[in-house]
Amino acid sequence: MTARDERSTKPADSGATTAAWRRDEQVIGVDRDDNEVGLASRIAAHGLDCSLHRAFMMLLVNEAGRLLLCRRSEHKLLWPLYWADSCAGHPRPGEDILEAARRHLQEEVGCTAELSSLGHFVYRAEYRNIGCEHELCHVFAGRTCGDLSPDPAEVSEIAFFDPRHLEILMRERQQDFAPWLVTCLRTFPASAFVAATQV
Repeated sequence: MTARDERSTKPADSGATTAAWRRDEQVIGVDRDDNEVGLASRIAAHGLDCSLHRAFMMLLVNEAGRLLLCRRSEHKLLWPLYWADSCAGHPRPGEDILEAARRHLQEEVGCTAELSSLGHFVYRAEYRNIGCEHELCHVFAGRTCGDLSPDPAEVSEIAFFDPRHLEILMRERQQDFAPWLVTCLRTFPASAFVAATQV
């Protein structure tokens, strides 16, 4: 058994050249206890002087207990073509974090799922000399359902990974994975996502 399912797929090419980071939306600045401290533009919050802001990520699990990972689009400013998560994003000002996660899942991956909260973690990581992520990241687990239709502006490829082998692969080839995924799976082991989605 390999870590990565051979049945990985790529989104249909829509000719997309604009990813979400180009839309200068507002993100919610927070302290390390997730108390809101103000708003910042999305671009400013991801510059080299990045400020801590609220975000979320999720990992979906299929019936075989494999984790769905999306490889980031080549159009992404930060960490393009890295394996990252099933879906991630930022809530809008005034938007509930769970509702934001559900919205992004539909927009970016084309599916819906019941999501369970596992908690959150804080991380900061710089990408070359371009920008950085500094996020208080809420973590959700969910079960995949139906066909997936990822947005090519967000996702270049999807695949399912065996959780035990994924952890080995991430140790051996950490440079292929986004830093928030690495931190997430150090905080919440892959088995926790599988357990959270068992019926």
